[in-house]
Amino acid sequence: MLRPITEDEFSAGDPSWRIIDDEHARRFAALGLPDASHPLLLGWRSDGIDPQLVEDPMTGDTWIGVDEHLVCVSRAGAPRFALGLAGPVLEIQVSHSWIVVLGEIQVVAVNRDYTLRTIRDLPDVAESVQVGDDELVVTLMDGGEHTFPF
Repeated sequence: MLRPITEDEFSAGDPSWRIIDDEHARRFAALGLPDASHPLLLGWRSDGIDPQLVEDPMTGDTWIGVDEHLVCVSRAGAPRFALGLAGPVLEIQVSHSWIVVLGEIQVVAVNRDYTLRTIRDLPDVAESVQVGDDELVVTLMDGGEHTFPF
């Protein structure tokens, strides 16, 4: 699905196919999707981090997170949602009610209709998130927990 490409291949591709295009990109990839007519292009800056790809089993959409970039695209490659975060994406979880993105210093919840439910800043670096039916529980690196009800 995701294959590395060179900077020249990225630059030669149609700019409208670039779903993540960091201005200081050092790594590049092409993402093939089941119903897309062409691969989508990603450019990001972190050397040791690969994009996270999470498929939504209910819609077939693909959620992509790398560095401070979050994007959702349909099976055909159409953009559904995009958001820049204050820190790197650590984890993406898809639940029946919403999509939760744990960033290093934020937690983001997105509704099923691709509207933003909430962005919550965290007082310390995040370690993990538990998604419930009506709340999120974020565990921090210092051992503290924060619960965000909905």
